[in-house]
Amino acid sequence: LVLLVGAESLMGSFLHLLWRDPGFRSDHLLTFGIGMPETEYTTAGEIAFCDRLLDRLKGFPGVQAAATGMPLPLEGEQMSVSFDIEERPSAAPERPHSDMAIVTPGYFGAMGMALRKGRDFTGRDDATAPRVLVVNEAFARKYFPGEDAIGKRVMPGATNGKEEMRMREIVGVVENARQEALAAEPEAIYYFPYKQLSWGIGTFVLRTAVPPLEIESTARAALTGLDAEAAMYQVRTGDQLAT
Repeated sequence: LVLLVGAESLMGSFLHLLWRDPGFRSDHLLTFGIGMPETEYTTAGEIAFCDRLLDRLKGFPGVQAAATGMPLPLEGEQMSVSFDIEERPSAAPERPHSDMAIVTPGYFGAMGMALRKGRDFTGRDDATAPRVLVVNEAFARKYFPGEDAIGKRVMPGATNGKEEMRMREIVGVVENARQEALAAEPEAIYYFPYKQLSWGIGTFVLRTAVPPLEIESTARAALTGLDAEAAMYQVRTGDQLAT
């Protein structure tokens, strides 16, 4: 009897994990990383290469949207950075921390993450533009309870090594996408536009109108067409990412 009860409890926990919403649409999604020759590309060169590849991918039949993100949902707490809230400044040791990600314009649409309020990043959010952020609903509720997070300003501790920390305005709120599969609740996360905080090329995500693996060879050809030494790795569908 004890073994049966234990097995039932374990199965219930397993099914709960299966039914838990990851916060993005896993269907018709292809993801992959790329490796670049390290000695040939500056930060500006990586950004330009990423833009060219995304432009090519977006033009292929069967590709509805293309973007990059670092890290993707369900990849764990890879980047957590402290920040200061402009209207409630704290001493450095007491500043809150949050997960972060760096994404290109159109990332949320490609991942199938709904924009709840405000706007997405655009190509105009570059190094010459005012510094901006998009946050998820968990971030907005945790750090601005009962308030509208749009227009709030925070100063993240993350920099690109070329400038001091700067205040950034929250311009959008998106639905929660889990970083940790086993987390009891969605984690707070804030998103940076990749042209304002480039730490290398992120993982590519393609929203497809056909079975996603049908696009793999086309994407690989587009990559090597731009740089014969570039390599594609860790090719996964959204369903594989979500399991």
